[in-house]
Amino acid sequence: LCAIPGRLLPREPPTLVVFRRVARCCACHLRNTATLSAPPSRLAPRRIGCAPNCSISVGSRGHQYMEPQPCRLVYLIRGEDRPGILHAFLAVAAQFPEVQLVDMGMVTISRQAIINVTVACPSGPSLLMKEVLLTAQAMDLHVEFTVLDDADLPAVPAGATGPAEPSARAPVPTPAVDAVEAPLAVCRVVLDSPSASPALVHGLVDVFVRWGCKTRSIQVEEGGYRTMVFRVACPRRVYLADVHVDLQTVCHEHDAEPILRWDDDLAKPKNHSLVVFGLSHVLVPDSIYDILSRTAGREPPELGPTWTAEATDEKMRLQLAALEGLPAEIVRRAAENLEYTPGARLVMASLKRMGFKTALITGSGVGLIAEQVRQDLGLDYALGPDLEVDPHTARLTGRLGGNTWSDWLSEFHKLDMIRLVADREGIALRDVHIVGDYPMSRTALREFGPRIFFNAVRHKHLVKVLHLIGFSHVDIDSIEQRITSSPKALLNRALGPSEPVPPARPENVALVPEGVAGTEPSKQYVVHVFGKHAYENGQLLRILAPLVKYKDTLQIADVAMSRMHSTTCMAVRLSMQEPTLEPLAPLKDVLFAAKCENYDMTFDDCGASAPAPAEYRANWVITLLHRPAIPPPALAAVLRCLLSIGGGITVKGMRRLSQAEYLDALQIRVGLVSREEGWTEGSLREALLQAAQQFGTDIAVQRDDMDTWGRRIVVFDMDSTLIQGEVIDELAKLAGVEEQVKAITAAAMRGEIDFAQSLRQRCALLKGHNAAELFAQVKQGIRFTPGARVLTQTLKQLGFKMAVISGGFVDVARYVRAELGLDYAFANELATDQDGKFTGETTGPLVTPERKRTLLGMIAEVEGCDVEQVVAVGDGANDIPMLTTSGLGVAFCAKPKVRETVRDFQINHHDLSMVLYLLGLSDVAAAQIRGDERRALPMSRL
Repeated sequence: LCAIPGRLLPREPPTLVVFRRVARCCACHLRNTATLSAPPSRLAPRRIGCAPNCSISVGSRGHQYMEPQPCRLVYLIRGEDRPGILHAFLAVAAQFPEVQLVDMGMVTISRQAIINVTVACPSGPSLLMKEVLLTAQAMDLHVEFTVLDDADLPAVPAGATGPAEPSARAPVPTPAVDAVEAPLAVCRVVLDSPSASPALVHGLVDVFVRWGCKTRSIQVEEGGYRTMVFRVACPRRVYLADVHVDLQTVCHEHDAEPILRWDDDLAKPKNHSLVVFGLSHVLVPDSIYDILSRTAGREPPELGPTWTAEATDEKMRLQLAALEGLPAEIVRRAAENLEYTPGARLVMASLKRMGFKTALITGSGVGLIAEQVRQDLGLDYALGPDLEVDPHTARLTGRLGGNTWSDWLSEFHKLDMIRLVADREGIALRDVHIVGDYPMSRTALREFGPRIFFNAVRHKHLVKVLHLIGFSHVDIDSIEQRITSSPKALLNRALGPSEPVPPARPENVALVPEGVAGTEPSKQYVVHVFGKHAYENGQLLRILAPLVKYKDTLQIADVAMSRMHSTTCMAVRLSMQEPTLEPLAPLKDVLFAAKCENYDMTFDDCGASAPAPAEYRANWVITLLHRPAIPPPALAAVLRCLLSIGGGITVKGMRRLSQAEYLDALQIRVGLVSREEGWTEGSLREALLQAAQQFGTDIAVQRDDMDTWGRRIVVFDMDSTLIQGEVIDELAKLAGVEEQVKAITAAAMRGEIDFAQSLRQRCALLKGHNAAELFAQVKQGIRFTPGARVLTQTLKQLGFKMAVISGGFVDVARYVRAELGLDYAFANELATDQDGKFTGETTGPLVTPERKRTLLGMIAEVEGCDVEQVVAVGDGANDIPMLTTSGLGVAFCAKPKVRETVRDFQINHHDLSMVLYLLGLSDVAAAQIRGDERRALPMSRL
């Protein structure tokens, strides 16, 4: 019976403790007593004790009683979400100095919170379990423990004295995260109505089940178009294009549109992508050929919709033939009076601001009109055929110009053009989005990225494309506000009237589901389904199946699902119209189905309407960094600081960023509901900085909007940032004047003397030495900062432009630019005489602190970005102007004066790749972006 490792309560005989636990087990769940005599499996820890609000699982040594041993403890808390839950349980862990955080996560599902905490317990878990259990009981929460000892954990290399280079650190799996047997894919389903039919949700899950995909999570994005986001684990043999075809069939029956892509673990859509648009019925709401006919005063031929390649080709021939004999001048007139699909300008401006490349490739367009569209909407490319004109009569012949008819009707011709554009921009084919309504072969669908079906007659507003790509309505609102308030937009409005930007929330979105217009829901229920066991494919499908027969009187207003540490929790908000049957009939059916799958179910009666989701005044992302592990007291202090604001701040979720053995990088998403008196954003940031930095933890607080995730340029200092040490010190060492130069350099970095004056003094000491020999030796001895190559390789693949702006010397800066693949290099140039020796002076303008700031702005202007989209990284006093000017200025292992001035964003750990965490990139995302074979997906499946 002694199945519990260590004592649960202090100062009590182990036998008494075990007896009490077994007595509870027998009283509550008699079936469990039969399993106590057998040792639990190593691979599947099982529950052995069941208090009313507690269950315990043990690992491979759980069948033997022993003194407290080092182990890892997983405790999963679930219950009603309320302020202070996270802080309470982290405060418990903070009472034990030896406890280390290994992993942490949190999700909220319709007022229900699921919190997962994994800790390493060197002295055993007993006392910690007791305190966690008491805290859960006091807050009326359910807690589940899983104890894993050394035999259940992967071997950890011994003898490590500190963190290694991130690229060399092997990811260590932890028991707190479910082992995913297949890569994850993301399916976004955009609805035209504010609620979904049960048949739609059931049909989508049915498609996933038929293809062997397991649903891992579901969430709904509010605002604008209602969007359901599914994350599913797909078998390696499955092509997403084939699954997408079946999903599209289901969605089109319910006025919805899907998109399916591999989950790259990015916080926002990958902006190093190409979006290819069609022209007819996409960027313009009608056929170009019909527009030309109407411009000439002729009614176009009546042709029905076509959904096959053969029918589309024949329709184009008929439309072209109808143009025969029309004057060629109508093309110019049509181009000047062209009307665009609602939302087209906003979509193009949004994609351009975020760094996407856009192209118009059409086989039904007209060259002059395509070029006009490119200029009006700001596309990067516009490719299409020209109409043939009779040179004698200046009239259209009803054919395409040249011998391009067969080419432009060939799908492979268009796809070849897309490949050429993608290759020219250095964009992988899996990152190419094709937007249009023309049919595509499965071969093409498998080769390129997500295909977005859009037809202006059916979908009305092009902003739906942004939702499908991955933008939320909050993102679109922030981009729209930034675009309309830009200096260029203000100048255009001052010069004269211009076309208004379409709203981010389309007016055509229905306020009630189709088929129930004019009725009000009589009842709303929130159903919670949860269970802790191995998830089997098809379980979710079978639980939702009973709701399909109530599709005429019931709608799914909201749905969410999550899996954490083998625990599945799902919440469904059901909106019922005047039912003809018993109101509880659907709930009884779901209860029966859930029990058949060994799941528990509860429900809440919300009356005529459920509480509206919280309207957040602002959203923030808090990033915590600490090597080798974030101390529990530091995290508790941060949460206590958020709690002190009262009901104003809500923790919306947590996300682990690193794959190290312990939790050393954590992202917390919070939302501001109501603003307390005397509270400002600056005071919150300052309070969080003080709370974290007293434990040596780096913390960054950023707005959770597209300004934060829309960074496109990174500017680095060189000395002590990209490379270790100072170049001038190395030159001085080789020249034999090391001590004098070091003293001047240190004073300059501390801001004690003028930078220009210090540079002249140091250069004078190098006079008479051979420049080529000294620089060659310095380059051979350069050591890049740990994480520099990982950072630059990842940013390069993401399409960032990178520059080094240094107060050092241009010979070394150009070498660093070549080694790390940077785009720009600016530095001082030492003058030499005719013999190649230093003259002790510089040539050209000095790279002073003010010039660093100027160069940063110039690079942003050349690349078509705002300064807010620039990240600057530096360590010295001469970097302060560019750090404070950029949108994200990171003080990296900085000098004291810099840390005092640049307080908002600091990294005091000697690993440059940690900058990726501030950009919202996890280790998994960075590995996939770099093409790490251990993380990247096989090309045959992309």
